[in-house]
Amino acid sequence: MIAYGILGAETILLMLVHFFGDFYGAFYYPLVPYFRGQFGLTLTAIGGLAALLTSCASYLQPVAWMVEARLGGRRAVIAATCAAVVGAGLLAFVWSPASLAAALLLCGLGVGLFHPIGAALAGRSGAKRRVAAIGIYMFGGSIGVMLAPLLVPRAAAADIRWVAALAVPGLIFAAVLCMRFRPATEPPRMKARAGQIGRVFRRLWPIHLDVVLRFIPLTAYVLWLPVLATLRGQSKAEVGQSLAFTMLAGAVGVLAGGYIGMRLSGRWIVVLSEVVAAVALVLAPRTGGALFYAMLGAGSFLLYMVTPIQIAVAQRLAPETESAASGMVMGFAYGNAGLMMLPLGRLGDYWKAATGDELLSVQRVLQLSACFLIPAVAASLMTRSAPAESDAAGVKG
Repeated sequence: MIAYGILGAETILLMLVHFFGDFYGAFYYPLVPYFRGQFGLTLTAIGGLAALLTSCASYLQPVAWMVEARLGGRRAVIAATCAAVVGAGLLAFVWSPASLAAALLLCGLGVGLFHPIGAALAGRSGAKRRVAAIGIYMFGGSIGVMLAPLLVPRAAAADIRWVAALAVPGLIFAAVLCMRFRPATEPPRMKARAGQIGRVFRRLWPIHLDVVLRFIPLTAYVLWLPVLATLRGQSKAEVGQSLAFTMLAGAVGVLAGGYIGMRLSGRWIVVLSEVVAAVALVLAPRTGGALFYAMLGAGSFLLYMVTPIQIAVAQRLAPETESAASGMVMGFAYGNAGLMMLPLGRLGDYWKAATGDELLSVQRVLQLSACFLIPAVAASLMTRSAPAESDAAGVKG
């Protein structure tokens, strides 16, 4: 495929892969109020199902490079897109918490497979402008996550079966991938060795820890923001708008980070972003109106802004296994952050039982989640400096 700079055809297709994958991967969150009413889910159950989705979408990512090594990135990306689309569409037909969990499992597996492979392909397509190319790739996912809470609640409000109709564009895009997606930057197939995962993790564990701690508040806000909005008396449409605003701020953040990271020191961008975001997200749950949205938007923008910077650093530190490196600081880290939703949800249920105030308990959970950004700053300071792009390419070769 012919590439035209960063915005070449390959980069655009990869951005769309991320758009559709994250769009369908985000169906569960805006449907939480519906499933809460349909199945009587507690905060603990809501958090547990979110942990299942994020874990399936995450723990596959560090080993997705083995699939890429055997099958090639093209086949893996197409199969993953289909799984995410079908899993999300099945949410319209679930009849119990168990069937809901099964649909989330299928969707999560698809999301987990395409993320690191797509990030590695995007990084290769950007060459020396790797951070910017990854930022564009991440931008597609952020827009997908933003649109889900706008469209899904409206479809569900009309009839839950209309949620399945939203899967049709994804199936059409999967067919387009089959016909048009031929990545020029795909590496030759190689024999994958499980031992390489350990070596990659030893290089990247400070970045991994930083991302885990940073995504605890991000995941908590995406999960419980609909509950907070509902308890404040907002309509389903307003619930979707608050989630969409959060994701829009994150989308602008990753796009900005892709270009800022090429010009300024990545480490200090991460440190300053996490410090300011911690203050904003601790204060946000106790505010309302425009101030609430300002705090929420600032926190989302700053925390997502550093994502392409850290992915690029990870790929440069492990250039021989870029997909594994990407998965280590993307899905594997997101999954570990998602596991914290279960104890946070349990703590919220405890506070609700103790105080009788569900709104207060949700506010406390969100504030507590933001406190994890304090140790995240320490982890970011321990991150190794990445070699220059030309040096990384030399190691790879």
